[in-house]
Amino acid sequence: MPHADWVGFQWLESVRCDASLTPLARLLAHELALSVWASETGQRNPDPEALARCLGVSGKMIRRALAELCRARHVRCAGGKIGVPW
Repeated sequence: MPHADWVGFQWLESVRCDASLTPLARLLAHELALSVWASETGQRNPDPEALARCLGVSGKMIRRALAELCRARHVRCAGGKIGVPW
């Protein structure tokens, strides 16, 4: 397994085991990881509205889940961009 994939897997495992997160925040983390792994460019700043459509929830719910992931320091959120730490 390439190093970046292993680091991403460890990140996802830490999010999955974080009991302070809501189920939607954990699901969103999985979607973020999959979008990074599936992207040829390693895109780490997916559109929140696209994430909402993909997960079948509102954009407001995605923004709340992203805020949760930011507060827990699992992702970086700045200037409307989403960053995962690998």
